[in-house]
Amino acid sequence: MSHRERALLDDKDWKILKILVSNARTPFSRIAKEVGLSESSVYVRVRRLEKLGILRGYTANIDISKLGYNVQALIMVRLKPSKYHETLRILKDFPYAVEVYEVVGEFHVVMRVLARSNEELSKIIDELGSIQGVDETRTIYILRVMKEMRTLVP
Repeated sequence: MSHRERALLDDKDWKILKILVSNARTPFSRIAKEVGLSESSVYVRVRRLEKLGILRGYTANIDISKLGYNVQALIMVRLKPSKYHETLRILKDFPYAVEVYEVVGEFHVVMRVLARSNEELSKIIDELGSIQGVDETRTIYILRVMKEMRTLVP
């Protein structure tokens, strides 16, 4: 968010965003009561936040373990310089990755992957390593999620 867009938000906008981040299905009537505005004012503010691109959409919070994904890992990937951008495009669409970040440091990409078992994770790592522009991978097995960002930090 640019400084200009941030300046366009007042305390009530921030409160609305925090409520929607914690539960995107909160009715406008409840938000209005919590924020001290009319329901129509909340509606107008939410639409404005959408138009500004600050509020980009609404998502569901899914318990992935109930879908059989009991294994999570962070995989750091070093790319071959000659195929850097081409490989980035491939990794962005890697089917097992739920998050893909281009980073600075020893590695170029960090991705969070989901698997149903350690065997499936092993296959994912092998598949990732077989991509032509991938030079090296290093895997961090996630034992337990201690905290996930589900709140808004002003």
